[in-house]
Amino acid sequence: MKKILYLTLFLMAVTSFAYAARPLSTDDAGTVEKGCFEVENGFEYVKQDEKEYNLSFALKYGISESLHSGAELLYKFINFKESEDTDGVGDVLVSSKYNFLDDEGN
Repeated sequence: MKKILYLTLFLMAVTSFAYAARPLSTDDAGTVEKGCFEVENGFEYVKQDEKEYNLSFALKYGISESLHSGAELLYKFINFKESEDTDGVGDVLVSSKYNFLDDEGN
């Protein structure tokens, strides 16, 4: 019993030093329902040579039961150490997804 406790504490201590990040893009097999919207937003903080804050906003619309289309807008705030800070609109991603096969229990 003590070995399990020590192993658990060790794993908790080791994993506390792990660095993780929000996925840059997440997706699933499903599409947005016809006539409905899906909204996603996110915040990311990066500190390397300078500090960078990213705000993202995504909007998707279901065109049919198997097709949706959407756009994602990124806004960046960058604090440089040796020069003037900058902020502004980053990349704009336009996408669509079509579901070729429906899950019928198999």
